[in-house]
Amino acid sequence: MGLREKQVAQRKKRILDVADRLIMQNGGVDFSMRTLAAMSEVSPATPYNLFGSKEGILSETLARSLTQTVSQGLASRSEDPLEFVITASGSAVDQLVEEKQLLRPLYLYLLGAIDPVHRPALIKRSVRFWRTVAETGLKGARKQEQVDETEAETVGYMLFSHFLGLLELWVHEDIDDAAFRARAIHGGLQMIAPFADRETAPRLERLLDEAKEAISRLR
Repeated sequence: MGLREKQVAQRKKRILDVADRLIMQNGGVDFSMRTLAAMSEVSPATPYNLFGSKEGILSETLARSLTQTVSQGLASRSEDPLEFVITASGSAVDQLVEEKQLLRPLYLYLLGAIDPVHRPALIKRSVRFWRTVAETGLKGARKQEQVDETEAETVGYMLFSHFLGLLELWVHEDIDDAAFRARAIHGGLQMIAPFADRETAPRLERLLDEAKEAISRLR
């Protein structure tokens, strides 16, 4: 990376760091680009030049966190494929909860924003993560080395859609942190359970019972 590229990367990081701070201080994304530029010690035009728009900045802020979530979620993969379905779902929730002061306002805004430039990349990254969870879970459910590509993709989208629905409820504070986590894990297992073979089905049933019990304790 050349000197100019390093300088640009440093300015982008500084702007994103300030945006994070403003979101957490304000409890939302209602700050001006002029304020962001001033606090970042750059010209008023620089955030637009580097990110294109305020939505671009917010999307990049979310992308930074999503990268960490995906990285930690995949790093939690155990030798047991079914346990990975649980740990990946739990890890995704834990990351969101840990940074809720930042991520709740971001998602609250971006879930309703129309952004054809940045949103597709965020969706693609999330779908890729859940497809990996689906593929691993399906392999464990059938004790197979390979799974049907279309099947893995379909279950991946099902997992993603389920998680996104819970995320929206959590963002609007319709469910709390514990319910978010418990229902994400239970839903993940539910998506895999229909594909279990005779050998794996009893264990999946036990895992589902444990997940149901976790939900029951919340009531």
